[in-house]
Amino acid sequence: FQVNVAYHQTETVILEKIVEEYFPEFIKDRLPINGHDSLSLHVILVNGFYVTGLPTLWIAVFILRRNVLGLLDSHRVPMSQRSLQLQKAFVKSVTVHASLSLLAIYPSFVYFIGQFIAIHEVNFLDSCFFFLQLECAVTPLVTIYYVPNYRRSV
Repeated sequence: FQVNVAYHQTETVILEKIVEEYFPEFIKDRLPINGHDSLSLHVILVNGFYVTGLPTLWIAVFILRRNVLGLLDSHRVPMSQRSLQLQKAFVKSVTVHASLSLLAIYPSFVYFIGQFIAIHEVNFLDSCFFFLQLECAVTPLVTIYYVPNYRRSV
């Protein structure tokens, strides 16, 4: 387990004093304490992508969704009623899949806040990992729900 602090490459002695004060169970259990370069470029870029890129991409998907649904409703595309329903279900499925990626924004905000204040609540920090993994767990269920052949076989 690593304790992230707002100090860029904090000396271990300083970090040990912080851990003694806020996390005495680490000292009691003799767990390893080390610094983490939390302000490194790759960490900042990934979290910046989550906070800025994902909402922007989701807005683009929403606009494209409206355009495709408008095209399907305009009767310019000749197709059967069943094909029309399947196309609309497909567009809805893609939109739901795009929306699931927004769950990754929550951990990025928690990480950002953690650079300025020490977060002591373990359940709060564990929820970050839950939200990061939730998309992977829910995506197959969304596919099964929106694809009729998969749904029938299950």
